[in-house]
Amino acid sequence: MKKLRIALLMGGWSAERAVSLASGREVLRVLKEDPCYEVKVYDPKDGLWQLITHQKEIDLVLPILHGPYGEDGTIQGFLELLQIPYAFSGVLASALAMDKYRSRQIFQAVGLPVPRYLVLKRGETLKKPAQYPVVVKPNRQGSSIGVSICQDFTQFQKAVKKAFWYDEIVLVEEYIQGKEITVAVLGERALPVIEIVPKKTFFDFQAKYNGTTEEIVPARISLALTKKAQEYALKAHLALGCRGLSRTDMLISQKNNQLYLLELNTIPGLTKESLVPKAAKAAGLDFKALIIEIIKLAFKEEDEKKT
Repeated sequence: MKKLRIALLMGGWSAERAVSLASGREVLRVLKEDPCYEVKVYDPKDGLWQLITHQKEIDLVLPILHGPYGEDGTIQGFLELLQIPYAFSGVLASALAMDKYRSRQIFQAVGLPVPRYLVLKRGETLKKPAQYPVVVKPNRQGSSIGVSICQDFTQFQKAVKKAFWYDEIVLVEEYIQGKEITVAVLGERALPVIEIVPKKTFFDFQAKYNGTTEEIVPARISLALTKKAQEYALKAHLALGCRGLSRTDMLISQKNNQLYLLELNTIPGLTKESLVPKAAKAAGLDFKALIIEIIKLAFKEEDEKKT
């Protein structure tokens, strides 16, 4: 039987390079164990010329990349030009999901609730929040990089300066006290809801990847809220035009039990500590089965393009 030739992209240039490498290693491990796949690894930071050279020898690209230049439509556009099939979302959906401001505009347009927020642009007069606490975050970053919770104006000024280091647009969002949850969509079905219980104030970069956060599957919420969270995740996935896999992060307000969407990730983490593999396991898919399903969905998309 002919082996499927997989090009695994991992690493890249973004602040999430280490997460990408960790995710990529896990994916590589399970695919190398399977005789059906022949896998070659490319790091976009210095290996794109090799990918161009080998393009006729590749059946599918798995871009296990996070953050700018990997998850924002850039690498997807590059692969479209090379006419190499790839997994996960396409150019437009990737770019929209990476842009928190514009994805929220789409979420609001289709009736999905988001926290109240201000948009700051570098060089403009600083807008002050009406009240504190607030959450300050770069518009186009993941893994909570550059995110701060501010209790007063002094903290706010420092947080804005920090966030502008990562992006030219910054979101200032109302702080909602409540329960953090996340919902993955695989194909056209929402996976079990995960409840995130960080031991720190919020689910920051360290909490996400050092194993100190408790993640509970299924989430300790009502059946009605579970169904609503899964409906919202699927609606967000479709509204942005995502394909294959996505993960939508949400908050349940302690005040009114209302769900609020925070952001959607088109290439969620696939490390040992990542959320999607845990949700998949709760749905009956081990890590290898999850990766194979992602590959199958990518080939299905390619077949549908041709018909």
